[in-house]
Amino acid sequence: MTIPINSLLENLSLTIPITGNEITIFVMGKPIVIMIDNITHLEAAGSYTVIYTYPDKIYLMSKCLKTVTKGLNTDFFRVHRSFVVNLARIVKRSDDGRIITMSCGKEVKVSKRKICETKKLLNVIENQQSCLS
Repeated sequence: MTIPINSLLENLSLTIPITGNEITIFVMGKPIVIMIDNITHLEAAGSYTVIYTYPDKIYLMSKCLKTVTKGLNTDFFRVHRSFVVNLARIVKRSDDGRIITMSCGKEVKVSKRKICETKKLLNVIENQQSCLS
């Protein structure tokens, strides 16, 4: 799928620091507040970061993934060099642990090096949730 460069440039966002439970970005000069809990995952796109939110909003930031993730809470976990996921927004994972489905419907790949760690982390979260039920 190719996206016209004009479309990307129109939606290009600059960020100001993350504060509390929200992040403020600028889209076409207007500030937009995104609740961190609504972020399903982040994807690296070169020196840019694509933010996916629930339900179905996508924002492009002119910051690299590493910079954006510094201000996020511990609910976020890097599963691949190109993906950081919100653990609370995972709805399904494949049997082999290579694919995670997010609440926005997008499937995220887990790197080979992160499969074991991701499985352990998700098992702990599932056990905690079953204890609370």
